[in-house]
Amino acid sequence: MAKKVLALILAITFILAVSTGCGHRHEWADATHLAPKICVNCGITEGEPIPHEWVEATHQAPKTCIVCGATEGEPVPHEWKEANYQEPKTCIECGETEGEPIPPAFLSLGFEFSEIGVTHPYKSCYDDMSESTQKATVNNVRVIDGDDYYEPKEGYEWVIANCVVEVPENPKVFEIGISKTDYYSYDLSTVFSASTINYYGVDYEIENKTRTIKNTSTILEFDAGYLVPSGYDGVILIFFNDRNNMIIDYTNPDTIVTFDDIIDGDTLFFRLIMP
Repeated sequence: MAKKVLALILAITFILAVSTGCGHRHEWADATHLAPKICVNCGITEGEPIPHEWVEATHQAPKTCIVCGATEGEPVPHEWKEANYQEPKTCIECGETEGEPIPPAFLSLGFEFSEIGVTHPYKSCYDDMSESTQKATVNNVRVIDGDDYYEPKEGYEWVIANCVVEVPENPKVFEIGISKTDYYSYDLSTVFSASTINYYGVDYEIENKTRTIKNTSTILEFDAGYLVPSGYDGVILIFFNDRNNMIIDYTNPDTIVTFDDIIDGDTLFFRLIMP
């Protein structure tokens, strides 16, 4: 009987030794991202390392494990939209900006704006090209979607300047010179108004339409309307001495006419924005 008990004890001891492999009780260290569960005494392992919990890469950081901080790869490159007159270089995915908007071209020319609602001396001429000092006023600026005269257009609005030109009593017919240009991409190389403007990096077609309100021998009142993308604030209305324009030979196909040919120190510039 004693021999059977001893044999049983030896068998159990052998089984335990085989099951533990190292003859002691394991002290397990938890699995990490780098290693599986491991016995700190003998180094035996069990299972697999813990998978990383990844957060996808952004423009600011590469793919990153939120548990341990490990990274993989590189941050996502920005998808840049180039700077325009209204906004700086901008990532179209995250909105991050870099640098500044393109500066308005008009600022580099040194011209000053005339005040709206104030009457200004204005040198112009009569139809015989004799000159006269007149008065010009832009009374107000209003913005409308459209009406019976100014046809509405989706995504656009009409910027309308109410203008009055006064001249001394004279039997001759007086002439006025008006034009428009763009505050942002002002171009001295031509007097002919561009048919498009660039707004937030997109080219838009624009239109202009003038409505006469009063026309006598001494007073001309009119509305100068400009159809522009909604929110656009870059229209400049110009009053210049029309004699400078009348003496240009437009019949010559080789004639190149610039703003320098018609503007002088008496030219009035009104930026058509709401007060």
